Amino acid sequence: MDKTKDNTRVAVLSESLFLEGQVDDERMAIKGVTLIKAGFSSNSDKGRKRYYPAEVLKNSIQAFEGAIVHVNHPGRKESENLPEGDALGVRGWYENVRWDNDSQSLKGDQVLVDRESTRKELWPIIKAAVSQKPDLVELSINAGGRVNASKVGEVDAAVVEAIFKGDKPNRVDIVTAGAAGGSYKNALMASATDDLTDLLLKEMSFEQWRESNPEFMERLKNEMKTARDTEALRESTTKNEDLTKEITRLKEELQANATALGSYRRAELADRILFDSALPARIKQEVRKELLEADGEESMKKIIMREQTKYKESPKPEVHISGNGTRTNDKPAQTTAPANQFLESTFGLRSSADVPHDGETPEQWAARTNRNYGA
Repeated sequence: MDKTKDNTRVAVLSESLFLEGQVDDERMAIKGVTLIKAGFSSNSDKGRKRYYPAEVLKNSIQAFEGAIVHVNHPGRKESENLPEGDALGVRGWYENVRWDNDSQSLKGDQVLVDRESTRKELWPIIKAAVSQKPDLVELSINAGGRVNASKVGEVDAAVVEAIFKGDKPNRVDIVTAGAAGGSYKNALMASATDDLTDLLLKEMSFEQWRESNPEFMERLKNEMKTARDTEALRESTTKNEDLTKEITRLKEELQANATALGSYRRAELADRILFDSALPARIKQEVRKELLEADGEESMKKIIMREQTKYKESPKPEVHISGNGTRTNDKPAQTTAPANQFLESTFGLRSSADVPHDGETPEQWAARTNRNYGA
């Protein structure tokens, strides 16, 4: 067998055989049902006749041991609406699967669940197919496999290299028409169920998937591009959000700084106006708060002018000066009468106010003191 190295791929295998075996009416079983034969199949795969090597079938016993028996394949709608399958559709299983060297085939015992509907409705049809009319019903086996485009002798063949066993048991369904026009003797056929699809996709190489679905590659590229663009957009959006938050923070900080600067400038202006006002410290302290709340420099100056006017018009306490020229709270001693008497008796002056000023002429003195000069 000339094997072509790079032509291995996953495939759906479909075969049909008439139902043969021994009827066990009490147990409701058909013993020795032929599942699949070694050699060339009547079916082809991409123009190549399918070929089952005996060694491959010998290694496929576990792929069919415990296989579930259903009545009919689920349609596409049933598979979509009830992907887990219909428990009431289960009718039995296969056991004691073995390699039969004489017939060069895999055989197994089909055992049906003893249900009233099965015994009354299905079992008579199966027995009739075994004993009277083989094409009355057929078997259709759900499984997937790996094939290689090779030569068997001079024949271009699709050589089956393996038959898969998935996580769930394979199915051998009882149908009215086999997958390849055969009968209730055997079948390896694709189903619309998700289990087989998942199994085939799991076993399929990327190269085969790409070859089988070229349009998917373009879709995949677009989706990857969309994913990259979406991620880039997400990153850009995140950066923009971060920048927006930072700008908002800076604006708030700038506003706070501007407010603080305005307050500082207002306080500096108020202090400068107060300094130039010559008002007493007590009044400055009292009026400063009002200045800080005033509307601009002109308003501040008006307040100062108002306070200056009030201060000028208010009574002033007497300021006492000590003998050394410093301010004191002590009242000065009263001028004694003898001092005035001395001025008057000696110089003819009634008080110290009559003392001539520096540079004052006699005429000026007389006018100021109401004296007649020369009298």
